[in-house]
Amino acid sequence: MRKLKSSLILLFLLPLSITILGTGCEKDEPEEEQVFSTETPPGFSIYKTNGDYFDLVDVGVRDETIFRKSTYACDNSVDETDSKISYRYRTELVDNYILDQEAYFNTDAFLNITISEYYTWEIENDRCSMPSSILLEHILDTSPYSEFWELKEDIEKDELTRSEINELIKNNNLSLYFEKLK
Repeated sequence: MRKLKSSLILLFLLPLSITILGTGCEKDEPEEEQVFSTETPPGFSIYKTNGDYFDLVDVGVRDETIFRKSTYACDNSVDETDSKISYRYRTELVDNYILDQEAYFNTDAFLNITISEYYTWEIENDRCSMPSSILLEHILDTSPYSEFWELKEDIEKDELTRSEINELIKNNNLSLYFEKLK
């Protein structure tokens, strides 16, 4: 009789404990697919750099003069997650490619300053960008691209997803939507 009571209790408690334990587990939601418009100027570019420049600041340089500076604190172009600052207009792709919505092949130069450092400087100094004199001292590479692809103007597709772009790279088909400048 005692064995029967123990078995009945176990039969009742086992499904109950599985139900209780199971309700605390959440399934991971699939990450939302990034979509890039092919119609929004200036479009976007895909490139590889001479080094690991993904988290570095880029500026526009012509004739040793900075004519385009970044601002991260004033234009809301960074995301802050878990104390990490990331630039929302630059996305990592497969095979060390980078998708950038503001890259310019002929004038970009990368600095030896990270986006996080630059953003922190802007906040601490209550300014929207560093002075050009400081930026000039921090130029790391004035010819940073080892490969550069620019979105074609005459494509008949309104948008591309990150997955589609990664597939183009994997299948060596970037030329379907992009023109190779380098």
